Amino acid sequence: MAALIAGVNIPVRITDEFTKNGSESVISKKQLEQLSEKEKASRFRQNFAEKSFTISEMIAKADKSELQSIVRNEQLAQKVDFGDLDINVARELVDTIRNAKNKYLFLDFPFIGATQSLNANLRQNIEASLTR
Repeated sequence: MAALIAGVNIPVRITDEFTKNGSESVISKKQLEQLSEKEKASRFRQNFAEKSFTISEMIAKADKSELQSIVRNEQLAQKVDFGDLDINVARELVDTIRNAKNKYLFLDFPFIGATQSLNANLRQNIEASLTR
């Protein structure tokens, strides 16, 4: 779809059917083939923008446990713990990381959260290793 948006024609083989996921609209394989190239690009941008806006709204209203769920569901990081971090700082952190990962798909974050939580976890792991 990125190539399509950029105006580059690349042959693509569709290997799967579209299925309904929640309240999102469903497009059959036949309907998709009938769409012009511009309509495909426009629909992709619109769906991406709607999803992005919805997640941003969820982040703006989320508490810490909901933010942790968003981080896990969106696969933004492997571990998350906001500890005593201010809720507004936590929201901004998640939103910034989500935007960066959308722009640069290769980014991989092992941890998102408060440094104090990370240090406490490391301290526990070190103590456990040393006591063994």
